[in-house]
Amino acid sequence: MSSLLKIDYSEIETSDDTEYDFAAWLYGLLISCADKAGFSILGGNCHDFDPKGATAFLMLSESHIAAHTWPDKKKIALTIATCSQDKTKVNLFKELFLEAVKGVSIKSCSPFLEF
Repeated sequence: MSSLLKIDYSEIETSDDTEYDFAAWLYGLLISCADKAGFSILGGNCHDFDPKGATAFLMLSESHIAAHTWPDKKKIALTIATCSQDKTKVNLFKELFLEAVKGVSIKSCSPFLEF
């Protein structure tokens, strides 16, 4: 089972005036949400692209979670893929992720698409 969420945002609130580190933010967010949802994290990584954008992913014993940003377009795409048909962990991850991005001023959020 896989799920896809697309988020359009207007800004991300930060504690200082430095340029926001999307890769670190995404990676930390994925780890936190996946751990709380009960996924078994095997590894992961993140990367900032020049001049803008970031990707972060987690390899799970259940499969993987990936997030990609396009800061110039103010978009985030999140993909969750699992080998199980049980949606319990996926639904909890979605709930935690959306709760965590409340610091992001979201303009629109397409529903998770299941495929």
